[in-house]
Amino acid sequence: MKYRVWMMVIWVAATLDVMGMTVYEGETADGISSGWRFTFPVDRGISVGHANIPDTVQPYEMFIPRRYLTKEFLLGKIEQAEDTAFVEISHRYTPYKLRLLKETYRAFIRMYEAARQDGIELKIISAARTYQAQSLHWNAKWKRLEKQEAFTSDLEKTRQILLYCSLPGISRHHWGTEIDLNSLEPSYFDTPTGEKVYAWLQQNAAQYGFYQPYTSRTSPNRATGFCEEKWHWSYRPLSAPFLVKYKELVTPDDIAGFTGDNTVKALNLDEWIDAVNPRLILPFPYGIPRVKSPFSVREFLLPAVSPPKQIVL
Repeated sequence: MKYRVWMMVIWVAATLDVMGMTVYEGETADGISSGWRFTFPVDRGISVGHANIPDTVQPYEMFIPRRYLTKEFLLGKIEQAEDTAFVEISHRYTPYKLRLLKETYRAFIRMYEAARQDGIELKIISAARTYQAQSLHWNAKWKRLEKQEAFTSDLEKTRQILLYCSLPGISRHHWGTEIDLNSLEPSYFDTPTGEKVYAWLQQNAAQYGFYQPYTSRTSPNRATGFCEEKWHWSYRPLSAPFLVKYKELVTPDDIAGFTGDNTVKALNLDEWIDAVNPRLILPFPYGIPRVKSPFSVREFLLPAVSPPKQIVL
């Protein structure tokens, strides 16, 4: 029995080592609170203006405090406008008043500058949303759809809205890791400009940690869930571990307080939560075991990460 336990400990440690991820349980040796830490390579430093994020030319570690791996955070039930982990996006990058987690914002600016050098203009049109904001968005769609079409049941109406709009509580936008770019209309990406933008993102976004969660419905792991969203990009270094904790903490009982919430328990929410680009799912044991990810553990974080300083199991 002891042999098997030690073999499991060694296997998990090796898995985390190649991922460049350190899991801290309890107080760490340097006095930092418990949470998850990721080690990143040299960052050349990008000025982010009023966001007040320090530049660095040294390898740096991104630490995810346990308070951001809570049910309230993952459901968007926090005051993002007052939380210092979130920053307001400069109007250089969006015409709206929007917020993102600092790490997501920093990565976007790097991607924005690279795209600009290639003649591609990226504008953020939606970013972090609270549970309340998503509820207002959902309720408005429900009311508008109610006037336009006749449905045999509330469940049918819910499924119709879920083609492109998330229920409050299951939206990845709650996390501050998601951005919608340029247009929410699929037709935009059929225009010459939209085609160029999407082609650039497909070729380059991963270099900055961004992946399209809702790819074509013919893609791996995408037989169910939301329709394809070419505008929606997720910052994987944060959103992948957030999904792990979300699956662990959130239940259908937490998804309530909006029009049509009586349909939630009749839905299999995993059809929407799990049906994302496999590259946004952490490998076992921290991911969703039944999904076979086509990518290797070693390439999980882009660019490649250095080994962690410490593993505490």
